Amino acid sequence: MQSRLLAEPQTLDPMYANPAQLATMSETSPNQRNQRFALGALLLLSLILNILPVWWGLPTMYDKSWALDELSPDHRGLQASERHRGRYPPLHYDLLRTLYKPVRYLNARGVLDLSEVSLRALLQIMGRALSALLATATVLLIYLTAHRLLDHPGPLVAGAIVAFSAPFVFFAKTINLEAAYIFWFALSLLFYVRALEHHRLVDYLGFAAAMTFSICTKDQAFALYVLPLLWLVVDLHRHNRVTPGWKGSILTSLFDRRLVWSGLLAITLFVLIHDLLFGFEDFLQHLAFMQGPGARAWREYEMTLAGQISMIWQAAKHTAFAMSWPAFAAAIVGLGVVVFHRSREKTLLTVALFPFSYYLFFIVVAQFHYVRFLLPVAVVASLFSARALIAPRSVASLKTPVWIGIMVVLLVALRRPVSLDLQMLHDSRYQIESWLAENAGESRTSRFLGTRSQIYPRSGSPPLRLETAAQQPLATLRNLDADLIVVNELEPVNGKQRELLANLHTGALNYLPVFQPRYVPWVGSLSYDGVQTNLNVVNPPLTVFERSADWGPADAEIQKNLNAMREGSQDIDWSELANNILTTPILDRRTGLGRDVTAFGLSPDGWTRGTRAAALVVRNDKRVAARMSLALFCGAEPADLPLKVSILTMNAALDVTFEKAGRQVVALPPMPPLSQELVLIFSDKEWYSSTGRRRRLGIKIKPLRLRRAVLESVADDTTSQP
Repeated sequence: MQSRLLAEPQTLDPMYANPAQLATMSETSPNQRNQRFALGALLLLSLILNILPVWWGLPTMYDKSWALDELSPDHRGLQASERHRGRYPPLHYDLLRTLYKPVRYLNARGVLDLSEVSLRALLQIMGRALSALLATATVLLIYLTAHRLLDHPGPLVAGAIVAFSAPFVFFAKTINLEAAYIFWFALSLLFYVRALEHHRLVDYLGFAAAMTFSICTKDQAFALYVLPLLWLVVDLHRHNRVTPGWKGSILTSLFDRRLVWSGLLAITLFVLIHDLLFGFEDFLQHLAFMQGPGARAWREYEMTLAGQISMIWQAAKHTAFAMSWPAFAAAIVGLGVVVFHRSREKTLLTVALFPFSYYLFFIVVAQFHYVRFLLPVAVVASLFSARALIAPRSVASLKTPVWIGIMVVLLVALRRPVSLDLQMLHDSRYQIESWLAENAGESRTSRFLGTRSQIYPRSGSPPLRLETAAQQPLATLRNLDADLIVVNELEPVNGKQRELLANLHTGALNYLPVFQPRYVPWVGSLSYDGVQTNLNVVNPPLTVFERSADWGPADAEIQKNLNAMREGSQDIDWSELANNILTTPILDRRTGLGRDVTAFGLSPDGWTRGTRAAALVVRNDKRVAARMSLALFCGAEPADLPLKVSILTMNAALDVTFEKAGRQVVALPPMPPLSQELVLIFSDKEWYSSTGRRRRLGIKIKPLRLRRAVLESVADDTTSQP
């Protein structure tokens, strides 16, 4: 096969260059120095994106962390025969156990003297750091692969698209297997391209070893290699046919020493890593799990034409989410360009076999997929994105627009991992933990309402399962020993669970929302609409609900009173009240809650003037609940007492009786965040002085006061004092 390297001596691999060529390569041009500087900057930026914040959610009291499916350091000591019983192959387990062993040894000898929680956190950081290094090395491998396939600046563009993939960056800072098996896949991809160019034994051996390591890290990687392996045999036979003095058939090529030795190496590594000599039965158990409960329970698409079309479209959306839509669109264009120029870009076109093979032999068989499943497809697609973006550079007049287009695509892609890292740094669970520490204390208990306790704020409190509460929500929550409950609003997945969440927000279950932290990065948030991804565990929309004093509509007696007062308010002439709407700037300035404070039937000083009813409408535009209090003043003559005043709010009906003149303060239920509260005030009579002049009813609205001192603004996330 004619290699691109043979036509470009400056990019020759030192392994295959002769001394004269090496001497030529040693003379570095300014352009090459710039490329090396750009590569170094890209790798440094990739490492920063990958490593920050590697401490996310640590330390934790649970075996598992906020990153779902993350490998727990507590299970690294399993025996070889036990490792196969899980859902994953053993290679990365072995690497982690080797990495952890010195720390475990030093801690066992008392040198470090770390608690169980601290030791687990340290080991998790080490495991995550390993993932970050492997992910950064993957960017380098994609650059080196693209360097053999694309002209400048294609290798940098391809590496940047991989480095700026949001899910790639996410798994680079967790102990999931994605970063590890994609690293081995990228290494095998580089050896594969070199093998097609030179058909050297060393490249075949490198490809076989990296391929085996990838499969032994995550089983599904095998599907990447089915079609490329077949093509490698075909291309080797074509290479042999043009080799002077070679005589033989395709069968002869099948037993070529390059295929034989690389095949033996792959088999040997697979047997040793899986310990098949002494643990074959356990390996069979692992395969049975992958083919049974590890696969069947997750299938989403039918093996019909409509089902396959739907699955292909979803795979396109998942790949686009992994790369960003502009980069994905460029990959489609790049594939078309390569097909059009297939006579001179055979190697790059052959690389497309990897994603096609993966889709046919894994995605189609599994009948379901998530964004992380499509990461190897996105890695290969980055080469075609780069090919499309640099294609017009051959036209001199288009060089500047091409650079502008490349920068736009890369900046759009870069925004997404930056947003992800910022959200991990300001995760809502950190704010919830601080809020609970300040407001819960020893006298008030808190619980988490959800299915997966490890993705909630770090606490030793046992969670209440969402499925249990959704069956009998009122009875469950009334008997729940918790003043505060925390709910992840993304967790409800069916009608009953969503109804439970809605009733919590309305107060129908004797709980009301009191705190809703929402951090929005300055670069904007990621949208997960239409995709299935683990990234939505970052900065989840959590809400804290506080138990009320059985005042909500769920209480039968209060519901009866509320209905009675609503019926009694029907004779109010609301049109007349509307004509007397008076905005009260005094109230507005003193509440600190918002600009929308409107009074019906109230004078500007907040006093009623003989009306039968008055109303106050207040908008709470903050993300914390507020306490609303009414100060009631009675200046009646003794003969006019007792005086009954009724208060109707959105969720409560209260009666206050004055046996004597004076002042009473009534605390109303908490006002939910981002809500509007209406308070109606009724009296049992109109008031007149002894001279016959109508006098004030004697009710004054007291400024609203907050339960907490900290208010979180929706727009700028700043804090202020009331």
